[in-house]
Amino acid sequence: MPVDAAALRRRCAEEMDAASRGFGNAAWLRDIFLAVPREHFVPARVWWPSPRADGLHSLIDRAERPNAWLKAVYSTGAPLITQLDDGRVPPAGPAKGHFSSSISSSGVIIELLRHLAPRTGERVLELGTGTGYTTALLASRTGSGTVVSMEVDPCIAAQARRNLDGLGLDPLVITGDGERGHPADGPYDRIVATADACASRSSTGCRRRSGRSAGGCRAGSRTPWCGWSSSPRPGSGRGRPGHRFASRR
Repeated sequence: MPVDAAALRRRCAEEMDAASRGFGNAAWLRDIFLAVPREHFVPARVWWPSPRADGLHSLIDRAERPNAWLKAVYSTGAPLITQLDDGRVPPAGPAKGHFSSSISSSGVIIELLRHLAPRTGERVLELGTGTGYTTALLASRTGSGTVVSMEVDPCIAAQARRNLDGLGLDPLVITGDGERGHPADGPYDRIVATADACASRSSTGCRRRSGRSAGGCRAGSRTPWCGWSSSPRPGSGRGRPGHRFASRR
């Protein structure tokens, strides 16, 4: 019996309603989660993150196992691996390698955006576009022309643009190294790094290039996210009070 994507999305939202690190009081986040079809952003072939006994990661093929694929898409706790070894490993079967791109689990993305707390009309810089799913949620919250997203891999960036365009969303997706930031379209009210490399190497540099000075950690120590509140530099004319940064550890 075919599985209904909308029903799985609602069930996933209900699980996050009950989770201590779920939607919380962010009704806007629940609304956009239900409105944006996550399955639209997931490739037809993905690897499961936990290896099998032989060390290989199982491939989930939508054409061969549509129900299993869709259930994996809406798993609250598991990411899906979309690229191994910078694309050198084709999605042709079970494999192993470096996870060079993935779509984070629904639970992780919900918690990230809840702590980031973007508001309508604010400008957001995202480091690590990936499939474009988090980008879509951000754009749905902040509005047209407010989100700039950077992706280092040109093939992944191109597919993300197609994914976003297919839903009528218009964030600016730039192919480039997030370590350099993108001050040309700043200043930004929120900066979010959804790639570990970006989070570890580029967060401070991006804040500086965007005309912000780093403030203190705002998120609780029991969360995997770090929220930053910054003040504008005197005379810079670029900073905005209340700036927040969130990244993966």
